[in-house]
Amino acid sequence: MIYGLGWGGPGGYVYQKAYVEFFCSKEKLDTLVDKCKDRISLTYMAVNKEGSWSSNVGQTDVNAVTWGVFPAKEIKQPTIVDPVSFNVWKDEAFEIWSRGWAGLYPEGDASRKFVEELQARALIILSVSQVGGSYFLVSLVDNDYINGDLFAAFADF
Repeated sequence: MIYGLGWGGPGGYVYQKAYVEFFCSKEKLDTLVDKCKDRISLTYMAVNKEGSWSSNVGQTDVNAVTWGVFPAKEIKQPTIVDPVSFNVWKDEAFEIWSRGWAGLYPEGDASRKFVEELQARALIILSVSQVGGSYFLVSLVDNDYINGDLFAAFADF
C-alpha cells in the first residue's frame, strides 16, 4: 500500500453516497422527476444550456456525497453537490460535450461517430427549445447511504 496519496492519510476510510451525473432529454427528465417523488431519498438538480432549472433541493442546500474518517482527525468532506457550483459547472459540461468528447477518438472510430451524431441531435433539439425539446445536465444523489438503490429510478427508462 502506498501512503501519502489522496486526501485523508493512512488508516482511514472513505465513504460515498450513490451519485451520478448525466445528460438527458426533457422527456426523460420528466420521468425521473416523477420517480423521485416516490423515492424521498433521491435528490436531483437539472439544468439545460439556457439555464432552465428543475430540482427538489433548495438553492442554498449543500449535500456531502463523499466523506472520510481518519485516525485523530475530524471528518473530511471533499465532495459536495450544491446548486451554486452545479450551475457554474453547467457551462463547462455543455462546452465539453459539444467540443471535446468526439476529439478523444480517432477519425472514423465508431465512438467518435456516435458522439458527433448525438451532439448534432442535441444542438437541433436545443435550437427548437420553444417546442419543449432540450437536453439537461442532471445530478442525482441517493441519500440513503445504507439501503439506497439509485439505479431503481432508471428501471423503466
